[in-house]
Amino acid sequence: MATTLHPSRLCPPVFRRWARAAATVLALLCATGAWAQSAGKSPENRYALVIGNADYRHSPLKNPVNDARAVAARLQALGFQVTLKLNAPLATMMESLRTLLTEGKRSDVRLFYFAGHGVQVKGRNYLVPVDAEALNEDDIVARSADLNGLIERL
Repeated sequence: MATTLHPSRLCPPVFRRWARAAATVLALLCATGAWAQSAGKSPENRYALVIGNADYRHSPLKNPVNDARAVAARLQALGFQVTLKLNAPLATMMESLRTLLTEGKRSDVRLFYFAGHGVQVKGRNYLVPVDAEALNEDDIVARSADLNGLIERL
């Protein structure tokens, strides 16, 4: 179930100008091979990055950390090598996304799951780290993870 973030709750000066809020929960699956090869066989190498951000200063959330833990546990049970990050600041998110891109090249399947705040600025979507302090749209671009860029690189 997707919920939207009212822009004025997180940082009033900037969020009022945003076109819309992105979904609270985002799951993206990008397979470099087939998700399921032949019947009964699993891909050799599965990698997942799971991020759950809830501890936002201006607009904390209740469920992302629990959701991220549950997703990570299920993915591990399905044979994924999982990197789980909870309440990640920007530096942690960016490093984790770089790892997803590099590990993914060696993986048959790579999966990214994000639970937390997201925003859209000028048609681009951004995942908001817990340490985001945005003053204007340029700050969002510089202080958030660009989801469109990630999808393009995947």
